[in-house]
Amino acid sequence: MPARKYFLNGPLVSEQALGYILHADRSVSDLLLDQGEQTRVAVNLPMGDGLGSHGANNIYAVDQQIVGETLIVRNAKWVTIHHSCGWGHGPKFDEPRQLSQSLDKIPLEIVVEDLWDKNFHSTVMSGDQIHLKVLHFGQPAPRAKITVISEKGWQKTLTTDDSGAAQFQLVRDYYPESWSAFHRTEKGRIKFLAEYRTREPGTFQGQNFQQTSYSATFPWRYYPAQREYSSLMIGLLVVMFGLGISGMGVFVYRQRRQTGLKKLVFHE
Repeated sequence: MPARKYFLNGPLVSEQALGYILHADRSVSDLLLDQGEQTRVAVNLPMGDGLGSHGANNIYAVDQQIVGETLIVRNAKWVTIHHSCGWGHGPKFDEPRQLSQSLDKIPLEIVVEDLWDKNFHSTVMSGDQIHLKVLHFGQPAPRAKITVISEKGWQKTLTTDDSGAAQFQLVRDYYPESWSAFHRTEKGRIKFLAEYRTREPGTFQGQNFQQTSYSATFPWRYYPAQREYSSLMIGLLVVMFGLGISGMGVFVYRQRRQTGLKKLVFHE
């Protein structure tokens, strides 16, 4: 789709909020945040192969407000995979486009690795080890708090190391009532929330503050682990094999039970 719209959920943003897009070719453009009943951002990405937007594009919304003596800085991020297999897969040989990118001007950013393959197809599945980093203006944010939240209510809290990195295993939370209800393309949704504080005083728009509280969110999607639908297929094959053996047994049994016609001759 050449034109896309994304909506910000949560508290309203200030009039000074800014939007950016980091294109797949590393160029940066400003985005206008439309502040109606719900803040939204519109993104126009050209269609076709070989264009700067072919690949992963980072979309940001950054807001800053002073509450009491604290500067509150919030950042929402989304990655749009702008790709069609009809355009070809030339960018698979462009290594920088394959990597998760970051923007140095963003106050706090979550960068998650290996979200897509070389053909820009989402590859995250339940059971995967997720590796991520939290960056503060492009530099590692040590001891930042990360909360991982799934749409079904599963949560996990992490703390970044000195290099701003952390990792965890994405657990399975897709449990259909029966095999017949299982869908291998069922999308699960997950949100990463990072929080980071500094005690450096400063001034923002003529107001003094004594500390800064940063937060960043990044949502993504994932699919059931391959072994889930592989085991489903194996189970179905086992059932079909069992039914086949049972049917063959019934057939042989009935054949043996049949009594052939005999000719009897009486001599009186």
